[in-house]
Amino acid sequence: MSRGSGKNRKTPTDCKEDLLEDVADTSLSGSSSFEGFEPHRARLTIPGSELTGSWVPRHDDVNQYIQVKFNNTKLITGISTKGAIAYDRRLTSYSVLHSTDGTSWITVVDTDGNDKIFNGNVDQDSLVKHEFTQHFQAKYVRINPRGWHNWPAMRFGVSGCDLVCM
Repeated sequence: MSRGSGKNRKTPTDCKEDLLEDVADTSLSGSSSFEGFEPHRARLTIPGSELTGSWVPRHDDVNQYIQVKFNNTKLITGISTKGAIAYDRRLTSYSVLHSTDGTSWITVVDTDGNDKIFNGNVDQDSLVKHEFTQHFQAKYVRINPRGWHNWPAMRFGVSGCDLVCM
């Protein structure tokens, strides 16, 4: 599809693809994790695999994070979360940061320009979706736990699309 084709061109409201489906396990990383609860196990769904689980950091503090590095810059439109599978652990709140280089990070802000704290999950299985009011371009997306139930743990998805589809 060419950029100027118009008819099949996607708009930001159409950009809701699950961007984690096609990333390599090595593209998911975190500040720390327990064995068996590594970042690559944090996808909401793992196509073609019996692999399930969640990301669980070794430390229960606000300095922990999980992030994804995409192969190229994406238009990011939203995020979805669930708690840990088979354990009563989940994030109750978190912040989202993004970067184009993995060094300089920008925190998603609310309409007043303050760092946005997103509501997390009330149980381990329900899906919570947040569509960003201001979409952004990023090669990296990071989730930073701010509050949790029993211990920080999560599964997540990132919504958006390739910039070339715009």
